[in-house]
Parts: sequence; structure tokens; C-alpha cells
Amino acid sequence: MEPISDDEIRQAYSATYNKRWMMDKTVILGTRDGVKLIAEYPCSDLCPDSTTRIIHYDIEPGPECTKIGGTSRMEAVPISVAVAVRPFCEPNITNSKNDLGN
Repeated sequence: MEPISDDEIRQAYSATYNKRWMMDKTVILGTRDGVKLIAEYPCSDLCPDSTTRIIHYDIEPGPECTKIGGTSRMEAVPISVAVAVRPFCEPNITNSKNDLGN
């Protein structure tokens, strides 16, 4: 797996995607410090309209996340007819308002 640059991560965040085609898929985008960067496309209930994209490292939020230059953030994940808020380790370049302070 190839390392991924900040520019490539920004491109992944800004790229459009087909909600029907991507729903419930997981794509490995590359690695950072040996940790996989993943794009997940969860959907539930009103699919494919409620498909969302969450780009995150394949590592738990917290100290290990901070060590690789990530930030722990909360994201809404569609589940059944609702959403659940879950923490993810995301690249720092995302500037999310859901920052957990890591």
C-alpha cells in the first residue's frame, strides 16, 4: 500500500461520489506512518440517499491517533432509521468542527 499525501487526502474529501454505487463500501486510500487511511460509505434506511462518506485512519481515536498526526472526531453514522455518533481517528487536514481535542 502506497503512502498518501495531504493533497491526495484533500482530493479524497472534495471528490464527488455516486451514493448508489458507493453505499456500504469501504475503500483503502493509502497509508500514513504504516496505518491505513480508509473511506467508508455507510448507509441505512433511505439508501442510497442517506449514504455518507467518512474518511479515517484504521486506528482507534486517542493517543495512537495523535501520534500519527490524526485527530479524534465524532461523526454521525447512519444506523437503521437513525444515526449514531461514533469517534474516528481522522486526518488533521479535515478541520472538522467535531474535534474531540486530541
